[in-house]
Amino acid sequence: VGEWEKALQLCSEMVWDLVLRLLGDMSSKSLELNAITFNAALGACEKFGLWEQALHLLGVMAQSEIDSNTINCSLALSACEKAGEWQKALQIFNLMTHSNIGADAIAHSAMISACDRVGEW
Repeated sequence: VGEWEKALQLCSEMVWDLVLRLLGDMSSKSLELNAITFNAALGACEKFGLWEQALHLLGVMAQSEIDSNTINCSLALSACEKAGEWQKALQIFNLMTHSNIGADAIAHSAMISACDRVGEW
């Protein structure tokens, strides 16, 4: 199992590096980075449970004055859930429910799963 875990970790790091390179290439070519672009990057983070990278991307969006939406917040929340980071997931969930973003069924389900995973009820 240890070798498989190492291989999966390596793959997730490679995916993250590729995502960063693509975003950097787009930016250097003056291509517009928007919520859809970040949703694609956040989707990679969500798939591999790369919660730190997902939070980083949300921060980059905020710095770039790109409004967060239900989709990108739900993807980041799901990345936190997959990594067992229920407290970070809760922070995103609170942001969603206390702003004009709103939390959909996917966000609610991910939040419940994050808490359930670590026995936090």
